[in-house]
Amino acid sequence: MNIVILGAGVVGTHIAEILAMRNYDVTVVDHDAKLIARIQSRVDVQCVIGNILNHEVLMNAEVDKADLLLCVTDNDEANIVASTLSKSLGASKVITRICNKNLLEEWGNVYESLFYIDLVLDPEQLSAEEIAKRIGTAGFYVLKSLQHSNLAFKEWTISKASPYINLPLRELEGFEDIVIPVIFRNNEVVMPSGNDILQPKDRFIMVGDTDSISSISAKLKSEKSPTRNIMIYGGTSIGYALAKTLENTRLSVKLVEDNEDVCKKLSEILNTTLILNDTCLDEEFLLQQNIGDIDLFVAVTFDEEDNLIASLMAKELGAKETIVLSERQEYVDIMKRLGVDTTISPRLIMANKLLQFLDPGPLKPLIILQENIAEVVEVSIAESSILVGVSIMAASFPKGMVLAALIRDGKTVLPRGDLIFHAGDMVIICTLNQHLNYIKKTFQE
Repeated sequence: MNIVILGAGVVGTHIAEILAMRNYDVTVVDHDAKLIARIQSRVDVQCVIGNILNHEVLMNAEVDKADLLLCVTDNDEANIVASTLSKSLGASKVITRICNKNLLEEWGNVYESLFYIDLVLDPEQLSAEEIAKRIGTAGFYVLKSLQHSNLAFKEWTISKASPYINLPLRELEGFEDIVIPVIFRNNEVVMPSGNDILQPKDRFIMVGDTDSISSISAKLKSEKSPTRNIMIYGGTSIGYALAKTLENTRLSVKLVEDNEDVCKKLSEILNTTLILNDTCLDEEFLLQQNIGDIDLFVAVTFDEEDNLIASLMAKELGAKETIVLSERQEYVDIMKRLGVDTTISPRLIMANKLLQFLDPGPLKPLIILQENIAEVVEVSIAESSILVGVSIMAASFPKGMVLAALIRDGKTVLPRGDLIFHAGDMVIICTLNQHLNYIKKTFQE
């Protein structure tokens, strides 16, 4: 599969790394020679230096042969024009990143019919939706590629007061029809066995049919105090999108922004959110706002150092939980060590969204669990596979690879040890990246 990426910035480079690791043929285009040199030093991809609006540059990148073109520069207008030009030159599918809210609001009514773009992605809105999901307002979700089945995923963070902690997974009451294939613990991704034990603050993924996921979600929510008071630091596009999303809930939301003009604009377009013109880097201000009563503090300014400092100060002064926006992986690790509860990476969210539009092939990536470490994949069992007629127990899969679910005739089947593999079964696997080639060979050859 040939993929062309226009833009070698943070998002473009990150996506190129992910796709190259999966052995896609990737070409990256950017006018900045330094960015191109950086990406060439890190990733095995083809590169073209030049203006993405130049016809000759696009032809040198062979956009006419592209199965998928991703336009992810920081310039919305350039993205739109370059995407449309590439589509007219022969690119099969074109996905464009747009951040301008005015453009996005009018896209479906005014602009969509004028440009040849298959899909427009708004990274800020995607990030806001991810934060809302972590808060618990979005419920469980069904992966787009699996909508033909009754399979669902749900993330949850276990509290220290939960009756489920310090018990082996195989002994968790109510989880008989649920699989927990992955646990996020501190800086690690754990692929557990039935003997592993949940620890306080573990974030884990549950997999099962929609009814089972709904049932266990209700039990988990009943043991946790609902998040009521939320403070958002940063009147950025993400801060606005998050506040707008939360206005449809019963949550009490305060948004803090130090730019007066931004505050005035936000007050005109947000209805129930309390807009405060100040800074969360001021301890006195946080105390005046009764930070100890805040259930969740979310930092989404453009300054990652400010996000970190403000969240740590809020936590020290009594905020119960913190979520911080961070683009840099090195900062993510530091934040977790210092006590930030959850970090959100827009580039990782964007990459996960883009994975849905790749050619499935024999091994389809579904969710990136942690950059270059682990992911969820979907693979079908070929008739020629050595697994046909073999039980899961007898297959003896390597450590770091967990079967999350099996879909047979559109129905979700739990992967118990005595289950026999059939040709045509669709298997969902949580795995360390080092096992990807093993999975492809074992299930498909």
